[in-house]
Amino acid sequence: MENTDPTLTINLSQIPGFSFRPFSGVEDYARLAALRTEISDLDKEEYGANAAQVQHVYETQERFDVQRDLFFVEQQGRLVGYGRVFIYDEALQPRRIFSLQGITHPAVRGKGLGRAIIRANERRARQIEMESPSGRDAILQIFAVVTRPGSIALIESEGYHHARSFFMMVRPDLDNIPDLALPEGIETRPVLPEHYRQIWDASNDAFRDHWGYAEPTEAMYQAYLTSDDFQPELWQVAWQGDEVVGMVRSYINRSENEHFGFGRGWTEDICVRKPWRGKGIARTLIARSLQTLKDHGMRQAALGVDSENPTGALHLYESMGYQVAHEDRVYQKPLQARTSGAEEQ
Repeated sequence: MENTDPTLTINLSQIPGFSFRPFSGVEDYARLAALRTEISDLDKEEYGANAAQVQHVYETQERFDVQRDLFFVEQQGRLVGYGRVFIYDEALQPRRIFSLQGITHPAVRGKGLGRAIIRANERRARQIEMESPSGRDAILQIFAVVTRPGSIALIESEGYHHARSFFMMVRPDLDNIPDLALPEGIETRPVLPEHYRQIWDASNDAFRDHWGYAEPTEAMYQAYLTSDDFQPELWQVAWQGDEVVGMVRSYINRSENEHFGFGRGWTEDICVRKPWRGKGIARTLIARSLQTLKDHGMRQAALGVDSENPTGALHLYESMGYQVAHEDRVYQKPLQARTSGAEEQ
């Protein structure tokens, strides 16, 4: 079966009718966004990224070679799946994480494509580690949506173990938002451009003890400044004197709202730095963020949370009216060299 890029090293002899190909140009970002949206609709999930958002993610991703770390699956010229590999180094543990992603259209599932994509991603991860050894423990990682039981079963059959769960939570309305006060000496201020870097650094300080934390780089900061999620007019940032003590960096995903009609804003990057925790600051900032979203015409709010967040965030969000909408699982296994050519069958 056709394989247009020998670096993919994928054997499709047992999957007739399909071909794998590498990235062919910026038009592939639109194709990828359309595929993800179609799959999401068919699977009754929520995904609303447009081509520009997808392009921004891939073109600003560090240590990512779009020609070698991303590939597509086609059936008679129609895009039906893809795979990709991202890399990051954890700060709290000496581990290099190879974040693998792959997805197939429901119409072509059950033919072995999912397994082929996982193994192709794994092979690319091994190539990267061989070409640029990290000196760290190398870990393969896959995010899986629990509403796809076939995907979960496939991942587990490939030797991955459930390492962590994350919840997507939704506050279904923006009614009855509490009017809360910050502790004496702490205040919120309008966010100005000269504050951006200090707010970014304070967020990193607050999240440093969280699971999977990776030390951000200057390139990541610059990428954030140009992302659609960068909407400082929606932020609530608490200060004590010249110190940033906590924040909620909200944003509105216009593409998502246009596709689904949600009227949803995201209350994300919720954090308080250690010296100021336990004072009710996060609760007040969330309440003010909800009101800000309401003032901008939103009807509901959402966020993502680590189910084992060490600060007790899950209970805080539940007390603020958020409800668990769905669970994503993180699956991991050590990266190991294969000893058999059977890996791509």
